[in-house]
Amino acid sequence: MASWETLCSLNCLPPAGITSGSLIPWVLWSIWKARNKFVFEGHSASPEDTLSAAIALAREWSQDVTKESPNALRSPPQQIPSPPGTVVVRSDAAWSSVSKKAGLGWVILDEAETNSFQSSASPVLSPLAAEGKMFNYKAAPKYANAKTAVWWDMNGCPVPEGYDAGRVRPSIEGALKELGYYGPVTITAMGDLAEAHAHFLQRLSSTGIVVQHAINAWLATLVFNDLMEFKRNNPPPATIMLISDELDGKLNFPLGRNQQIQSGYNLVLASSCGGSMYRLHHTADWRWKTLLEAAAYSVSQDTTTSYVLRKCSSWGDSFTLSSFVCRACKFTGLSVASFTSHLSTEEHKKTDKEEKENFSVPDFSPFITVKASFNYYLMNDQAAPEYVNSKTAVWWDMDTCPLPDGYDARRVRPSIEGALKDLGYYGPVTINAMGNLENAHPHVLQGLSSTGILLQHTTRVRSYIYHDLSMFKVDNPPPATIMLISDQVEPVLSIFLSLDHQKSYYNLVLARTFTPPSMSRLCHTAEWLWQTLLARSPETTSCVLRNSASSFLCGSCNFTALSVTDFSRHLSSEEHKKEEFFSIKSSLPEDSDEGEESMAKASFNYSKAKTFEEEKAFRMTHVLLFNRRPLPAWPPMIILSLQQR
Repeated sequence: MASWETLCSLNCLPPAGITSGSLIPWVLWSIWKARNKFVFEGHSASPEDTLSAAIALAREWSQDVTKESPNALRSPPQQIPSPPGTVVVRSDAAWSSVSKKAGLGWVILDEAETNSFQSSASPVLSPLAAEGKMFNYKAAPKYANAKTAVWWDMNGCPVPEGYDAGRVRPSIEGALKELGYYGPVTITAMGDLAEAHAHFLQRLSSTGIVVQHAINAWLATLVFNDLMEFKRNNPPPATIMLISDELDGKLNFPLGRNQQIQSGYNLVLASSCGGSMYRLHHTADWRWKTLLEAAAYSVSQDTTTSYVLRKCSSWGDSFTLSSFVCRACKFTGLSVASFTSHLSTEEHKKTDKEEKENFSVPDFSPFITVKASFNYYLMNDQAAPEYVNSKTAVWWDMDTCPLPDGYDARRVRPSIEGALKDLGYYGPVTINAMGNLENAHPHVLQGLSSTGILLQHTTRVRSYIYHDLSMFKVDNPPPATIMLISDQVEPVLSIFLSLDHQKSYYNLVLARTFTPPSMSRLCHTAEWLWQTLLARSPETTSCVLRNSASSFLCGSCNFTALSVTDFSRHLSSEEHKKEEFFSIKSSLPEDSDEGEESMAKASFNYSKAKTFEEEKAFRMTHVLLFNRRPLPAWPPMIILSLQQR
């Protein structure tokens, strides 16, 4: 049998029309596609048809690919090795057009072992819908019959050419019902509609979609303002759906903060490619094409017509809710004719032009801060009633927020507790101090430990803070308060902490050595300058000594000690230095923002399991991520490979 290299080296005869490359890969690819069509669709292709398809693909490829010089040296492809401890999650879906069932599978690959998980779903209306089920949650009971408000960006996610606009609402409602959302749905479609066809607008409006003309520059502002109005008029629980490609960069910061403040609003997304807005916590994410194709499988033309008639007959007088709006001119019309007539007027065109010329970045601050008046850094909020007697967990980064020279370490706990009590926090307080403690004076360590502060040596503070926060939330459901004392909260740690806060809100307070130049992604109710906080402490005699409960931990070696002497002796030992060197060498760079960004994405992706088996899989992955020893500088990345059939 000829080898692969031999087959690929065979030249194609001139009649084939292939000027470069080999035909063999395209023949194999066409055979594979023909096989899939036969297995899944029952279509049998002849050998001649299969070969013709291979030649056509090879011709297209050879015409589009830039030709290389025949004398050019071609280096072998470089394979980038995965970082140590990387966990790879591969997922795929299979779909039957006959039974409308889908099989879902996950394989988690680790250096030590491979674990596989599987599930099934039905009815599933299309192959794309099967893939969409991989990481979409079922509706929580409180959202099953609650309202759903949809905002659809028609510029970024248009209706495909030839698609019946009357099927858009059934598409959206069908996708929501597949996940268990059965409550009333309102849909607002926004976009530049100056060139939109009247028949298209009529079909949208006939199903109860509110059609609004708006210039693209103002779209994010208008959607956000509408969202805030919806929240004012509709207390939680409720679901918000955003269909857009363009709102990610413009809305993820203000909406992310607002979701932390006004909790109880479930968020689902759709975009042309899926997987967008990863900085917003959401429970479902579709490709726009998935929604529309699913409707094509499930909704016939007759069904669409009866759907429209049923809706129209049930609206009665409320049919006036379905209308056409020009946001620039504040114009509202009840008919396509009046709407298109308005859009063609000179007065409207002049207003549209002025809107584009006068666009400015909107001020979202009234909606994304809990302050009564927006003087962000000068006012701390008093503790809400639910946090007055609840737990407070403090993580203190000693590397970026050190003690001033000569400061009595026994005053740290009273300083922190005093600042908290000034705002009404009277519950129990635990303090975890982290940093590179190899050069710390034993007298300082003893003073901190004597007041019950847990001291942890690590050169990877941010990683340990995130790990400990995750474990704290598992054992301590809300309400509880988290205090971070660090200059390293921004820019990346705040990304995935804000994701956590959007789905399970914990009260957050901060302290750092500087006043940040801009608002944090994290919504917090108090913030101090570290130097100011330390200066207000009471006398050290008011501290309660807790020697029996205090301890010292070396994160690199998993070493625990109850005395400063044992801890200092360990940090100076050759064994510790070797472990520290190995830990740093085998981990991702602590200063790599790219590594942090990947970890933020991964931490969000694996939190989206929707069934028991998936949750089990991702919980196992979580153990692999955070309980491996030695702990890397950042937990290993998860590489999600969504393999297409």
